[in-house]
Amino acid sequence: MPFDPTKPVPGDDLDAVLILAQFNALKALIDAQAAQISGLNAAVASLQAQLNAAISGSSSNSNGVANLGLSISNNPTQPGDVQPIADKMDELINSLRR
Repeated sequence: MPFDPTKPVPGDDLDAVLILAQFNALKALIDAQAAQISGLNAAVASLQAQLNAAISGSSSNSNGVANLGLSISNNPTQPGDVQPIADKMDELINSLRR
């Protein structure tokens, strides 16, 4: 018998069989929810492992971009001094795109 929240009706005499059936139905509902929660926890753990793996590899996306190795001694800065910086930024941005 499934759980019936309308039983027992207020004012009725308590029937042990009915009350026992209600408790057993509630226990079955709780057990079913516990199984669902366990399954959801396993799914979350799996997704977390996948996310951790993706995050751990994301830093290496830019490994192919070499250091700029540039020193600017002109004061004021000349356009030719700044262009290598802009080029390196473009290279870095392109390497970080997925």
